Amino acid sequence: MIWLNLEYLCADWAEEYGAVWVICGPVVFGGKPSSWIGDEGEFPVAVPDALFKIVVRETSSGFQVLPFIYPQKGEHYKRSSGEDWEYDHTPYLTSVDVIEAVTGLDFFTSLEDENEAKLESRIPIELWDVSE
Repeated sequence: MIWLNLEYLCADWAEEYGAVWVICGPVVFGGKPSSWIGDEGEFPVAVPDALFKIVVRETSSGFQVLPFIYPQKGEHYKRSSGEDWEYDHTPYLTSVDVIEAVTGLDFFTSLEDENEAKLESRIPIELWDVSE
């Protein structure tokens, strides 16, 4: 459910800021998936250890990113507030550098090295605002 909530947030950010780019994929720690799914006789499918998502928006001063890593199970995935479910995404904020380290991928290669390093090393501490 927290992943679905993040999808809704991405849609809200796209409306608020005009556009966002979303980069996402699996994270497999140690080079091998920790589990597989599929019935006997079916082609087995690897279950990733985590999911990464990088949400990018352009501002007048450059790009801003919200990089996340969500493990398959997380203690903050559900938090009830009365009848509504609230989700706390901030514990899953990380840096693009961390995502690159655990996936082996390289993002933002078309940026100048100094700008790329600054963008990828930053760990945000809060989500972007969305007007209600």
